[in-house]
Order: sequence, then structure tokens, then C-alpha cells
Amino acid sequence: MSKNMIIGQSGGPTAVINSSLAGAIEYAFSSNKIDTVYGMINGIQGLLENNIIDLKERFYGKPYDINRLRLTPAMFLGSCRYKLGDDEKIFAEIIDVLKKYNIGYFLYIGGNDSMDTVDKLSKYTASHNIDIKIVGVPKTIDNDLVGIDHSPGFGSAAKYIALAVKNTIYTCIISNIVLKAFILLRQWVVMPAGLQLHPHLHVTVTALHLILFICLKYRFLLINLLRMLRASLMNLTRLLLL
Repeated sequence: MSKNMIIGQSGGPTAVINSSLAGAIEYAFSSNKIDTVYGMINGIQGLLENNIIDLKERFYGKPYDINRLRLTPAMFLGSCRYKLGDDEKIFAEIIDVLKKYNIGYFLYIGGNDSMDTVDKLSKYTASHNIDIKIVGVPKTIDNDLVGIDHSPGFGSAAKYIALAVKNTIYTCIISNIVLKAFILLRQWVVMPAGLQLHPHLHVTVTALHLILFICLKYRFLLINLLRMLRASLMNLTRLLLL
């Protein structure tokens, strides 16, 4: 007997988060084990509020619309920052909704907090012998999810940072500019700034002198240091232009 699938998105968007959604929908339509595909509006919070749409009705037999979804920015299903705690009542409410829609497959697209939701739900269903497959679909620009080499979203953010630095070098005659990418404790996104020095990019200037990895613990000290450095560089620039 076939079951239904439900899918949601949470956390911050990436350039490719809807591409992951489109891929999941497309695969579900091709499977004889999945009947209807539902979507949670605004993630797990929307699920608890019974805010659910029929994605099969919206996309089945419409490859053009699925391809448009793949290229659509932001988050088609909306998002939330809802974190599951240890309240058994909340877990029971979630399962009641899933049973109401005959869900056999639960997919959640997101980063660390979303994967925490997946982990807690998975453990709850396993401990209560509930036959619902709980699946986490990785999405984060931070590239810090355990078990994968790189997550969808990181490549887009890395390219953006690298091109921002490269274009700044080409645009500015005097390259005394501080570019700041503050990404909490996850510093993978800052590292691609060094890609602008790669020989295959044919960059003839080496204006990138320093990459600072800002630790959250000392962020206020380092931000003030960066402000002082920026002021000093601006004064130097004015002197050079005199």
C-alpha cells in the first residue's frame, strides 16, 4: 500500500533550496510507493498549525512549472525558526497530523536546526514504533553539516564571496578596502575569498592581503579593530589622492 510524502523548508534560504524541493517532488512523482505529495507552509510550525498544501495538485504533469521552481529564488514553501524541545505533547501533535494525511515519508530541507528537528523526530518515531521515514535534506551556506563533504547552498555563497572580492579588486584603483563576511562560527564561507588569487582566474593583482576568521567569542573586539583599520585605510587613501 502506497503512502504519502510531506516536505518542508526551514531556516534561511540559499540560491538552490528550491532546487532541492523540485528534485524531491520530481522523484516522488516517479515512485510507485508514494501517492500524494504535500508541502508544509512555514516548516514544522506550519505542520502544527495544519497549514499544508497539495503539491501533487500543483505540480504533477507540469514539468515546466517544476523547472521554474528549480530556478525560483527564496523559499517556495516558506520558512520558520521553530525548534523542537522535549515536550512529548508537541511530538504527539506532529504524529497526529502526519497520520491524518497518511504520511509515510517526511522530508525536511535545512541546516543545523532543521537537522536537529529531523534527528529528534526520527528518534521519537523509532522509540514509539511509528513507521514514518524521517529524512533530512541538507541545505546551508555554512557547509558545516556532519557526514557530507559540501552542502547545497555553500557553492553558491562561495562563488558570490569570491566574485565580490575579485570585482572589488578590478573596480577600485586603490584597493585599501575592508570586506567583511560575518558568518557566526562557520568560517567556510570566508575562505573562498582567496580564490581570486588562483592562477586560473588570471588575476594580475594581489590586493587581498589578509583573511580574518572572526570567532564569535571575540567578535566585538575584532569588529572594533576592523573599524579602526578601515578608518586608517580611508585616511591613507585621502593622503594618496592629494
